[in-house]
Amino acid sequence: MFGGESDSVELRQLLEPTRTLLLTFMLVFLLEALVKRRVLGPLDRTEVWMIAFFISLLMSIFLQSARFNFSMRIALNAFMVPFLAYFVMRRLVRHEMHFRRLIQAIGYLVAYLIVIGLAERLSHPALLYRLGGPFRDEGVYYMVLIVGFLLTLTEALSHDASRRVQPILPSWLKWCLVCCTPIVILLTMERGNWVGFLSGTWLLGILGHRLVGESRRIVTIGLICTLIPIAIISTQMLTPEEIVEGRVGYSKSIQGRLLTWQVAIQDGLKQPLLGIGFNNLRDVLAQNIIESDDGVRSYLSTHNSYIAFLVEQGIVGLFLFLAILFSILQMGIKLYRKGRQPQDRWRGVVTIAILAAYMVPSLFASKLHTPNPWNTILIFSFFGGVSGLYSRSRGYYVRRYAVPVSSTSA
Repeated sequence: MFGGESDSVELRQLLEPTRTLLLTFMLVFLLEALVKRRVLGPLDRTEVWMIAFFISLLMSIFLQSARFNFSMRIALNAFMVPFLAYFVMRRLVRHEMHFRRLIQAIGYLVAYLIVIGLAERLSHPALLYRLGGPFRDEGVYYMVLIVGFLLTLTEALSHDASRRVQPILPSWLKWCLVCCTPIVILLTMERGNWVGFLSGTWLLGILGHRLVGESRRIVTIGLICTLIPIAIISTQMLTPEEIVEGRVGYSKSIQGRLLTWQVAIQDGLKQPLLGIGFNNLRDVLAQNIIESDDGVRSYLSTHNSYIAFLVEQGIVGLFLFLAILFSILQMGIKLYRKGRQPQDRWRGVVTIAILAAYMVPSLFASKLHTPNPWNTILIFSFFGGVSGLYSRSRGYYVRRYAVPVSSTSA
């Protein structure tokens, strides 16, 4: 069993259901393409960077990692599974109807997870209980929820901007996701999740306000300006002191993280180019604990995925991973600037917003190294769907399929 010092492997972990199903689906997908002689198409720039990053990660594991089995488990679940999801979804989403089905699947899945989360919260009366949903991890739970929330909010706004297109999600589902998701994310009781949620929502509002009609824009801005002071005052008055002291205002936590980053960076400077080896940083932090004058000690985890990348895989590994994210960011920016229809431009906006909501929490915790494949599988599935829909041979910004408004739709 994987633990702090153990490097043994259980069969149930090797046969992790999500990874096994996706790999099986990937194999069937490739065999079908081979039998039917169907061309899978060239790799896009994001996929090239993914391959380069994963090769560097495997080299770091094989040549330097002190915990080979555990490191391989993290590499497969945290990186290979979402990369394969991107690869497969990019080839499955061939026109608009496929993309709409992807959004519908994400919407209903997130609604189901919200119901499970609220039921879990009602069964735990403790005030500071950290909601993790069926994943037993508040970070993984957040990553799944934020995709559904931002997609639903964008779908609602884009439908208002272009009523010629039939809505993807029913109205009751939109209300459920938009109203309940922020509450559930708040109940995860994790600062990184809160900041990530605000970052994604803020970017969606900043970039999307140009795509909204003038009257709706004025109403939205006025409503936000009215609600922000009320929300701040209400939060200060109603939030219990134990929450403020325990989760939000815990200054010793910040000081401990700064000490941890100091230890990690000092050791990383010894091998800045290729790093000290994947998953080896935990040993460095355990052997070099430092303490401040007021008794605050450094942690055994970096609480920052980017510093972990820099120290363990060096400048090369960090650069390759950031190149993946930058290529996705470029895709969103180009679609936002040059999309032919309002709905296309909104999808560029939500691509950027989801990317921000994915990247920001990793500044506060090691979320990118979580061995749960659900941590990023929906995020990269969406990115792959966007790339598949808008990067066909007819041109990057040409819509492949139009869905008119049904005469019976609301």
